[in-house]
Amino acid sequence: MGDGGGDAAPSRPLAAAADLLGLDPADHPDHLEVAGASLPLSYRNEPGSPEDGVTLTVPVGLLGRLSARRLQWLVPGRLEALVLALIRSMPKQWRRNFVPAPDVAREVLARLRFGEGDLREQVAAALSERAGFEVPPQVLDPEGLPEDLRMRIRVVGEGGRELGTDRDLDRLRSRHVGSAREALARAHGEGYRSVA
Repeated sequence: MGDGGGDAAPSRPLAAAADLLGLDPADHPDHLEVAGASLPLSYRNEPGSPEDGVTLTVPVGLLGRLSARRLQWLVPGRLEALVLALIRSMPKQWRRNFVPAPDVAREVLARLRFGEGDLREQVAAALSERAGFEVPPQVLDPEGLPEDLRMRIRVVGEGGRELGTDRDLDRLRSRHVGSAREALARAHGEGYRSVA
């Protein structure tokens, strides 16, 4: 993990590079708190690259503690683009009620409570309030979001060795369930038994 030193690796914390990138650290934090641990966030603006967007680095032993609900929010600095993409993901018969989409996204953004609850439910509620009729969360399609608007999760093992990356938390968990159990067993002693 970066120490703010000379390399420009994607794991370099944003706080060390905020001035160079011109980003507000409050909108682009360098870590995410998960289960009492401060997990590093890194950023890359490289469209087309598998590393484009926000990356959370998580030790395999904490993979089971991540909340998919929290990860869907990304970081405050990406929320407007995320809300806009969700509005644009709606079927046309819904979307036509919310134009121009960038203006509507800014209005919705002002009504959201960052990181609280389900993002789609909050966006749908704000759109419903604005429109005067119910907008069901299901019309907002997170599967259609661009890759850079979905949290990239980088799983690391002992010594920071990368075990895998994905933007799908469930897929990562299923791939690394054995490694996660081993890490928990080491952390809690040999008597650890999974409840799963």
